[in-house]
Amino acid sequence: MSYMDSDVEASPEMLQQYKKAIELSKQEDYTEFNRVGFIRSLGKNKDDEEVLLVTLCFLTGAPDQLSKALRYGQAKLHSMEDKPFVVIFALTITNWLTDAASTLVKQCYITLPRSVKKNLKKIYLLHWSLTGKMVLAAVSPMISPKFWQKVVYVEQLSDFLATLQMPASEALCKLPYVIQHEEEERLSPGAGLTIYGSNVTTLSARIPTDVVKPYTRLPSIYVDFIEHLTSKDVIQTKDLFFLQADCASLYAFVGDIDQGNPQAEWSNLPALVSGFRLLFDCMPVPFLGDGAYAAFDALTKASTKPDSAKLQATLQQVYGSLSLGEQESFSYIMNAFKTISAESAKNGMTSTKIAEVFAASFCRPPTKPDAQIPIVSHLAVEALALGIEHPEWFQPSKTAASAKAGGVAAAPAKKKRPGDSSSSSSSSEESSEEEEEDEEEEEDEKPKPNATVKVTPPAKQGTTNVAAKSAAPAAKAAAAAPPKKQPSKKRESSSEEESSSEEEDSDEDDDEEDDE
Repeated sequence: MSYMDSDVEASPEMLQQYKKAIELSKQEDYTEFNRVGFIRSLGKNKDDEEVLLVTLCFLTGAPDQLSKALRYGQAKLHSMEDKPFVVIFALTITNWLTDAASTLVKQCYITLPRSVKKNLKKIYLLHWSLTGKMVLAAVSPMISPKFWQKVVYVEQLSDFLATLQMPASEALCKLPYVIQHEEEERLSPGAGLTIYGSNVTTLSARIPTDVVKPYTRLPSIYVDFIEHLTSKDVIQTKDLFFLQADCASLYAFVGDIDQGNPQAEWSNLPALVSGFRLLFDCMPVPFLGDGAYAAFDALTKASTKPDSAKLQATLQQVYGSLSLGEQESFSYIMNAFKTISAESAKNGMTSTKIAEVFAASFCRPPTKPDAQIPIVSHLAVEALALGIEHPEWFQPSKTAASAKAGGVAAAPAKKKRPGDSSSSSSSSEESSEEEEEDEEEEEDEKPKPNATVKVTPPAKQGTTNVAAKSAAPAAKAAAAAPPKKQPSKKRESSSEEESSSEEEDSDEDDDEEDDE
């Protein structure tokens, strides 16, 4: 009998262990696993099979956690007993040989009843190292051929995304950040998506989470930071937001966050606080958008100092101009600041002091230097302090999806790949087709430059389309369509217009000669 044969029923001891695990799982709290998305559903593939993604790097290796993770996995797979499904194991930043991941996966599989194993149609292996492949190849003679036929190595994420029913850009948003970053680094080393240096629109499009109600486009990294900053052991720290980390600790912490390492040293309080401030300091676009500084600068032109009502109105006006992802992020941060300021008797962080720390990052001038900075910054601090005291002022609006975003949701310019110009998402193609139809209707109008397929979306793009247009190369490759002929048509149209223009100029010259 071959090892791990799906046609063979598990031993009575294993089945008894499985039943106990299922009963115990009904009473356990799996918030920690659900929060990070240890096992998450990606919908169904084109064969109408449920797709489960298992990201093994979220496990710390602690014995208690591994036992709990085993029961969590068994409970998840138990729900697949009556329907076909596939599993994709992501070994992103995980060592299959030394980590506990291999033992956990093996124990989970051998305890499954035959009914569940028969419904497991495929096992996809993502981000596996060459060493891991060699080890599996070495033990393959001992493994059931039927089981081995289910195993598929995923060389590129786009190969797997193309098998799903949902659009590749939508599926990409369901993947953990660590997988997205690793995939882009493999495709283009040093140019992958990063947390630091990305706009809010990019993060809300690529790593949104709905674990905090009522938010739906909130970047998950903000939740990570706030949960640690508002924890019982941290929130009462004296002068919390004034803590400074040494260079080595800060570099290590930022590196782990940018890599998506779940084992980042969140317990290093100075690094945590410094990393949180840096999150806003290094944004290409201010947290409150490009228009915030101009809005507060306009208040300085009045003959009298603006009162609280005017500051509130200006802050809410700026907030209303943000995209949905930006609105949700600002609202969430304001509520967090309110929670922290409530402990000001112990941490000294009043709403005004918090505003003084973050106002420069939230509202900065588009050009430097600006002689009005001292005056404008003072108004921004006052307005932000009011906002911290009244976070209920900022309720995300679903209609904000079409509002002008503070910055484009595509990854920063350094992340552009050579092959991106020849591929586009489905939403990009639809936009190009609509613009081409407009050009055919208005032959006398010159073609607009933005009618061609772009790699980065326009600044006014809605949040829903932002997710598609800011997709990683994996999503673009999965959704790529045959090359269109719009550019050649536009060149022909342009040539016709130029010819028409030359004829008009010639007619004008003839008229002038007749007049002479």
